[in-house]
Amino acid sequence: HHTRLYTLDSQVQYADRLSLLGIGNWLARKWRNTQTRRLEADTQVISSAKQDRYLREQWKSQLSSQTRPLPRQTKNAGRSAVEEAIRLRKVRDTLRDRVSALEDVLSDINSEDYQVAEVEGKLPDLRGKLAQVQAKLIRQEQLLGVVGQQQYRHLATSPFMALRMNAHALKVRLRNRLTSRKFERDRIERSFRRQQYNDRKVRTQTEDAVKRRDPGIQALARQYNILCHKMEELVRLKRAPRNAIAPQPIPLKELFDLDVDDVIWQDVGLDASGDIENPPAWLTDEDVKSGIKGILLRDRCDEELRRLKHECIALYHWLSEEWQVVNACIEAATNLGRCSDIVSV
Repeated sequence: HHTRLYTLDSQVQYADRLSLLGIGNWLARKWRNTQTRRLEADTQVISSAKQDRYLREQWKSQLSSQTRPLPRQTKNAGRSAVEEAIRLRKVRDTLRDRVSALEDVLSDINSEDYQVAEVEGKLPDLRGKLAQVQAKLIRQEQLLGVVGQQQYRHLATSPFMALRMNAHALKVRLRNRLTSRKFERDRIERSFRRQQYNDRKVRTQTEDAVKRRDPGIQALARQYNILCHKMEELVRLKRAPRNAIAPQPIPLKELFDLDVDDVIWQDVGLDASGDIENPPAWLTDEDVKSGIKGILLRDRCDEELRRLKHECIALYHWLSEEWQVVNACIEAATNLGRCSDIVSV
């Protein structure tokens, strides 16, 4: 026990001596790195060609928009109703196509008996679902006002809206699967610390099962990226609604990172809750985005420089005190030596 404590104390003292010897170099290195990062931030802000005050106002607006709580009532209920009507219309069209295909089988004289029997069993249910969806669609269309009717007629035939709704559904599904995968991997990592050697095989099999789901998740991400590129093309060709924004594709290399600022958490271009007629500059202007990042980085660099100045002052006072103590010890030792010489004489 005492040997172990002595070893630990020796290691701690050795690390302290090394840190004391290199603390000046550490401060100098941190100072140079911070100054370099601050110059990069200044260049980024200058390149944006925006005033600091304007960038800070945009950052404040972005922060307020992205951190506000979910409201109980939304000002965009009309747009949500329009999108619900579009969704019901797509379901109605799909059911209508399926019913039409089954009716073609019934009207075909070359159809086999088992095919006719199978169709007769499925057709009543599909017709019932079609009637329900049709009635619900009619009620939803009647709830729309004059402006809603105009938007509905315009957006119902918009390929961009169809792609956006499909992309939103894909992203929600992808986000859920990534979150589930993260939780499963966390459980595996926690259980690994509790398992003995004989249980490692079970852990390995479980981890392999989690990894086998990765190709499916990556396929979902690729499908989502394809839809994003199609929406970008529609925006470029001006075949999308006015001021529409195409969502950003998901980098496949960062798919499983799940960092707080990853694209997987951002619904820009997919969520209709924003003001699409007057999108904010922090959302659409790349120069403003770059300027906000630069001004935030510059603020962090200024904070780091202030901390380093305090460290330098503290180091200066500590070294001055140590210097005074050493000089006092030398002087005391010198005086003690003189006294010894006098006594010996």
